[in-house]
Amino acid sequence: MRRKGISTSIVAIIVIVIIIVAGVAGYYYYSMSTSKKSTTPKTLKIAILLPYVVNDYGWNQDMYQAITQIASVYKINYTIDANLGYSTSAVTSALEYYASKGYNIIFAWTVGWQQEILSVAPNYPNVWFVGADLTSFTNPSTGKNESNVMSIDIDLTRGAYAAGVLAAYITKTGVIGYQAGYSYPIEEAIGYAFLAGAHSINSSIKLVYDFPGTWGDVEKGYVGAKSLIAAGADVILFRGDGQTLGGEQACAASGVYAIGDMMDQSPLNPNTIIASNVFNDTLVIQTIIQKYTTNTLSTFADKNVYINGVNYLQLGPQAYKLLTAQQLSYLNQVIQGTKNGSIAVPLSSQLPPSGSV
Repeated sequence: MRRKGISTSIVAIIVIVIIIVAGVAGYYYYSMSTSKKSTTPKTLKIAILLPYVVNDYGWNQDMYQAITQIASVYKINYTIDANLGYSTSAVTSALEYYASKGYNIIFAWTVGWQQEILSVAPNYPNVWFVGADLTSFTNPSTGKNESNVMSIDIDLTRGAYAAGVLAAYITKTGVIGYQAGYSYPIEEAIGYAFLAGAHSINSSIKLVYDFPGTWGDVEKGYVGAKSLIAAGADVILFRGDGQTLGGEQACAASGVYAIGDMMDQSPLNPNTIIASNVFNDTLVIQTIIQKYTTNTLSTFADKNVYINGVNYLQLGPQAYKLLTAQQLSYLNQVIQGTKNGSIAVPLSSQLPPSGSV
């Protein structure tokens, strides 16, 4: 009897131990499984720094709309800091602020903020600084490239070439115009591509151009465009912010055609703005986010990167009325060819004298 009692006790103890072990194992399994389920990627924080107002219907508004569209698809938090100016201490302060607040990517989104970016980037090696058309990545203090700085190549020559084809079809005077805020090499390259596109249709077309020395001054854009019109231009390609809006107003007042900049500007004045040389900022942000989340953004470091398909000519409704079916067909081939790179655009950073072929 005693032996049997001992066996029963042992069995009881073994059962209790099994229950305890199972409970502990279950607890750890539950803890681990719920921990895995609750662990989600950190929300990406992006700051967009802009030089001008977000309702300029151009450079700044295009980026503003792009980040709001992207935010509806990707899990990101974003901040837009606009109207910072084109080269001010406010830019440096803004870069410092957002970097210190744990933002992962900061778009310093204008041409001309190179010095500000390079002065702040070394202090925040875990933050990515994305500039526009940077010409150098070398920190002047250390002489070394900053590995957390990259740049987007704002190459608008592809759309400009197609715009030249469009202008050649439409001009009655044989004179086309080009206005950009400044005569930077890249801006001159855009004008050169515009003329090259026109010459592919008619080699006798002349180009007049104006660089008013501002991106945002509406009045200077208006006055400069008026001077181009006085020189005979009846189709004008624009490159800039508020200055472009002023130039387009001058075109409307004078009854000549305009080709807008950065985004589809034809809704502003469909009868005047026959097309726009667009730059797809949504594609830019999407590409950067995908590279960041796959830990491959370093392949863009210390580079001025062109993203395929980002620039092209977008026709407005008036263009379809002005072109013949044959002209429209050929122009669409040029638009697609320049967009996908199958048509090589002639490049030069120096324009011929204004008024020459």
